Amino acid sequence: MSAQKVLNLRFPSTSLRINLVHQTTLSPPEINNYFCYNCYMKNNTKLFVIGILIIGAIFGIFVVIGNSKTKEVSKEGNTNNILQAKTETYQSISTTDAKELIKRNSGNKDFLIIDIRTPDEFAQGHIENATNIDFYQSDFESKIASLDKNGAYLIYCKSGGRSSKALEVFKQESFREVYNLLGGYTEYIK
Repeated sequence: MSAQKVLNLRFPSTSLRINLVHQTTLSPPEINNYFCYNCYMKNNTKLFVIGILIIGAIFGIFVVIGNSKTKEVSKEGNTNNILQAKTETYQSISTTDAKELIKRNSGNKDFLIIDIRTPDEFAQGHIENATNIDFYQSDFESKIASLDKNGAYLIYCKSGGRSSKALEVFKQESFREVYNLLGGYTEYIK
């Protein structure tokens, strides 16, 4: 014989109410299993929603931190990579790019070409308007430190070795814009 039985279940902390209608009778263990299953699913749903909210909050924090650390970049109107001004630029550039940089900055009092070769090498030939600061002199770093850190500089040596090392000195002194001529003066005069 089958009998219809209605079971009303209420969840104390919510307004959720379930009416179970069965054609067969439910024994107390079956009722308890049903009730516990619904509690389990309800608690897991809450945990899932809370987990999603926590992950979203953490992601949001990383996005805000990441955006605050990005450097501002402004374009000068040309797509060439040496013509993009950044808050700090330390870049090794080709002879062609160096010549373009010199041409673009002709007459710019904040742009300085620094030849870091010895005075004898400098006397044998140098880029027009270059200033000689000998890399091998003991006061080299103090002379570099005395320069305007907000200026723009093109540095070079004979073949690029000394100027690559000098670029590190400019970085340590926190200069704003420094370009190293790849291949040095040897490549420049070819």
